[in-house]
Amino acid sequence: MQAKSGKFEILPNRLRRGVFDLNFPHQLNSNCLIHLDKSIKKDLQLNFSLNSGATVRLIIYGNPENINCSVNIKQAAGSQLIFYSIIAGTKKIINKLNVDLNQRAARFDGKIFYFGTANDLQEQVTKVEHRAPATFARVSHKRVQIDKSQTINYGMIKVDKKADKTDTLLSDRTLLLGKNSSAEFVPSLEILTSNVKASHQASCGQISNQDIFYLQSRGLSISQAQKLIISGFIKEILPSSGRITNWLSKKTNNYV
Repeated sequence: MQAKSGKFEILPNRLRRGVFDLNFPHQLNSNCLIHLDKSIKKDLQLNFSLNSGATVRLIIYGNPENINCSVNIKQAAGSQLIFYSIIAGTKKIINKLNVDLNQRAARFDGKIFYFGTANDLQEQVTKVEHRAPATFARVSHKRVQIDKSQTINYGMIKVDKKADKTDTLLSDRTLLLGKNSSAEFVPSLEILTSNVKASHQASCGQISNQDIFYLQSRGLSISQAQKLIISGFIKEILPSSGRITNWLSKKTNNYV
């Protein structure tokens, strides 16, 4: 499918065959929203290609259950992609994200958020490959976990021999709110050239008593303080979209 300029949406019924291809032409400026829901029963493969100079904001969101979802992205010279993945309440899901920056000055900014409750299980596998000079990537994962939810996040950055002057960062931040919830982050770097900036970072923790005490001193109840902290943690990674914010609020209403 050929992408349109401006804003457009891909509904779940377009994805039920299991494979969906979307091409963003040369110099296109586009804003694409893709909705995943429980009606998608097959494993799903989403393939996106950005031609030279394309500038794209791509948002994937929803609550598909018990599927493997693979997202493959190829970017040509000078293309710029801001990518969001926002998933909540999925029971079990395996998410794979493969980003191929194969021409000079391609830029990728990825923001991946997962909200888990009950016995939800999520596995995220992210691979960013720099195959050309002066490419740029930022991949930020955030997770909020309630009850007995479990996640594991595998992140890999590969910089090929020809990809000098690469600038790339992989980060993971998790907020654990359930006594039996768990999170694991397994990062790896494969650097085959010099003159690059490549790193990863991670943090995992709970809401601190000091934060709660500070907000209580400003007149908030414990419940209000917790909700404010969680909302702030989530807000940092969400797109500026009232529709996405409202959808996520409904999914997290009992907790945030």
